[in-house]
Amino acid sequence: MKGRIFACGAVAALLLTALPASAQTATGTAPSGTIQLTNPINVKSVPGLINNLVKTGIGIVGALSLAVFVYGGLIWLTSAGEPAKIQAGKDAMKWAAIGLVVIFSSYALVSFVFKALTG
Repeated sequence: MKGRIFACGAVAALLLTALPASAQTATGTAPSGTIQLTNPINVKSVPGLINNLVKTGIGIVGALSLAVFVYGGLIWLTSAGEPAKIQAGKDAMKWAAIGLVVIFSSYALVSFVFKALTG
């Protein structure tokens, strides 16, 4: 019985999400009638694409490092004077700060290399 309910629910979900697609209008037309599409990522070369991907990855890792730094601060604040928790909070903050230094250094190195490659 539960299997039938699940199957009916799955079919209903598929039918409700399968909406009809309508044709999109072109962003611009050339004189000959061909359609011109705009570049959504604004990159003209493969090194530029790789550069954008690396910068995005470094940004995500930087945000995670900041979250670990905040976590370490919260552990330290809620330690209630317990030496093990204080040390754990300090260690988390120390390693997060070291991670930020590594991230900023890698960002500088990647920017330098890609500027040298792409001109």
